[in-house]
Amino acid sequence: MMANITPTRRDTRSKKTAFLEALSVHGTVMHAARVGGIHRDTHYYWLQKDPTYRDRMKQAIAAYCAAYLECIRRRTQETMDSRGRRWR
Repeated sequence: MMANITPTRRDTRSKKTAFLEALSVHGTVMHAARVGGIHRDTHYYWLQKDPTYRDRMKQAIAAYCAAYLECIRRRTQETMDSRGRRWR
């Protein structure tokens, strides 16, 4: 007797969520796929087939970009302060 290997909707939803959370932290499909436990082609499949997923992906990328820019701003501020100048 063969086991049912078709993923359930809950499994797919949780994998999408895990992938998108990882994307918002790591910023690359390759790293997010590894953390999310999917093949990167799965991400591109979801992107084509699920408009809701596309919107959530855009939000994840925006979150990553905002965190990255904040990191750059903070490091620039620290560098400028250490040289005795103020960042405006």
